Amino acid sequence: MEIDLSEVENFLKKSADLIVISDEFEGVSPLKRPVKLYLEWNLDYPVDFICYTISFSVWILEYLGSLKNWLSQKSYHPCAKLESLNKPEFKTDIS
Repeated sequence: MEIDLSEVENFLKKSADLIVISDEFEGVSPLKRPVKLYLEWNLDYPVDFICYTISFSVWILEYLGSLKNWLSQKSYHPCAKLESLNKPEFKTDIS
């Protein structure tokens, strides 16, 4: 299968979200995390940087795993409340 790069380029020109995960974001306000990335971005494509810490990324993966297990239980009912989901604890030091 051959990929038409012009289609990819046209798609990217619309907008792109880039997820960046780094330990350098620990303790940094979510609003300040992408600033350096925007300053370095020199391609002619609009982009939004979504910046996560490693600890948050691990937490969200654990949460999604718990959610998947919860949804796969035979007793699951569409009206069931998510409060019964065993959510992993997430601690943050962001002020």
